[in-house]
Amino acid sequence: DGSDLWVRDMSAPVNAHPAMDRGVVYALSDNGAALALNASDGALRWQYPVGNTPGSSLTASPLVAEERLYVASTSGFIYCLDADPTDGEDEGKPDPDGSEYDVIWTYKEENLLPFNSSPALVDGKLMLLTGEHDVLALDAINGTIAWRISMPGAGPLTMGLIAVNNSVVVGGRGVHIITADAGVETWTYVGSSSAFVSGPAALDDMLFTTDERGILFAFGKVENQPPIARISSPEQDSQFRINETITFDGSNSTDDKELLDTSFMWEFGDGNVSLARITTHGYAEEGTYTIRLTVTDIDGESDNTSISIRILGNHEPILDWWDVEPEQGHIQRDPFNFSVRYTDPDNDPPEYVTLLLADDPGYTPLNMNPVDPNDNDYTDGKMYFFIQAPLASRPYPAVTFSASDGIADT
Repeated sequence: DGSDLWVRDMSAPVNAHPAMDRGVVYALSDNGAALALNASDGALRWQYPVGNTPGSSLTASPLVAEERLYVASTSGFIYCLDADPTDGEDEGKPDPDGSEYDVIWTYKEENLLPFNSSPALVDGKLMLLTGEHDVLALDAINGTIAWRISMPGAGPLTMGLIAVNNSVVVGGRGVHIITADAGVETWTYVGSSSAFVSGPAALDDMLFTTDERGILFAFGKVENQPPIARISSPEQDSQFRINETITFDGSNSTDDKELLDTSFMWEFGDGNVSLARITTHGYAEEGTYTIRLTVTDIDGESDNTSISIRILGNHEPILDWWDVEPEQGHIQRDPFNFSVRYTDPDNDPPEYVTLLLADDPGYTPLNMNPVDPNDNDYTDGKMYFFIQAPLASRPYPAVTFSASDGIADT
């Protein structure tokens, strides 16, 4: 019916939220006392002096977990007390005979900086804010320092602590997630121009907090999206020759995270593979090959896609006619016109056609030029090449014509 069950005079203001566990209420009063009260009738079970800086309030709520009570005091001390000292065991630090409390361990902050924010227990670590910029982690069992980090760029840290998935969330100029095991910052939000204040709340992978303007922010866990594998080269049903160098390009694949953190695997269908995003490969035998590209992101999600290409056999090009005009001339003075005819059984165009006059050591091949298609002397539709060159020294030089279709030479 809303009537009081019980009322207890705490002898001083109470500015920290109480904690409750197993029918016991744990409260702090500004006279520097931690009290354990029966939840049923408010009767005092025990109390312990945790201290308080004169003129200040105990604003850090106590934390009770695993039968221990943790109290952060403005006097610069952390106290770990037995939540139920009536069990008859004097745990941790020895207590005076007849004590109604049981102190397990205490921690004294350097320069007695006050603790104004409630502690959080994460993965065996008691996490606290100290000063304006520091996050302190104590071993919850014995009170030794596990790690300490300073975050001057994030402070002053004005938001209360909260434990989320083996990490702790702190806030000030932005919201930051720090791992409990090593104090490593793994996520940061700095989108607000105002400081984050008050205590955050977490539920079902969602984090809620407000900034000093009164704007509520909700942060959620984004489910990882698998990558999308795309083959931009070669195209489906493309045809290539035996031993032709083919470029395989998967760089148009996408992921919701950095593509640099994504792995690629090409399977070429002939037993060979490649782990490069862009790679080259050639085939030694004719046939139809299925190429598979598998893309895997940093979270292990993957996608694959496949195409088929056809590898055709290749035949050497043929140089089936040649000519030189004039048939006679003066060495080193008269130019000679050399001509040759190129054909290819596969109708492959030439990559090059060259002439080598082997009448001088070190003489290099000369690239021949296509004959003018309008030349009336060449109207049979075949490919002719010519070059004009003088003879260097010998009256009867060896003449060598060479050609390639890009794969085979003749």
